[in-house]
Amino acid sequence: MRNKVLFKILATVLLSASLGVARADTVSWDFFGTAADGPYAGQTASGAFTYDLNDTTGVGAELLRPDQTSSLTLRFTFLGTDYFALHDIDFPTFPQINLLDGLPVRIDYIIDRFDAVNPTPITEPDILSFFMQGALIMTADGRFEAPLTVNTVPLPAGWWFLSSALGGLALLRRRHAHA
Repeated sequence: MRNKVLFKILATVLLSASLGVARADTVSWDFFGTAADGPYAGQTASGAFTYDLNDTTGVGAELLRPDQTSSLTLRFTFLGTDYFALHDIDFPTFPQINLLDGLPVRIDYIIDRFDAVNPTPITEPDILSFFMQGALIMTADGRFEAPLTVNTVPLPAGWWFLSSALGGLALLRRRHAHA
């Protein structure tokens, strides 16, 4: 009886090994970016992207995008709001992560309030869009830094002209009162 139990255990182990049970090996990379200029200069965004190593070869240049691999996920937090891969203006062909020999080297991710196909609510009323697009540079702590660009509503030139005109009228009135 004992030999039968041992035989069944051994047969199960050998059968499992011969079938090559697939195991998903996922990798997750953290990234961040800091706006360099404009009214949001110094504001930092952060996030992470994850994918299954079985979707890559780890050799040479590779491209990860949602319509080619279901394992790619992306989370991006900016000004307290979370955004995901499906918020990219060109989802599902974007966002894109470029790999070189298995390491991320570039990100392309764009959020736009007024995009015709995929408009995304943005909590700050003066932000039109923001994006991380460019080289990923690995920092000493193992995270990746990418350029962050924030596009805001431009201050209308009309305000400048209106204030100039009102100032001019005030000067004329003052001059006229003294004459």
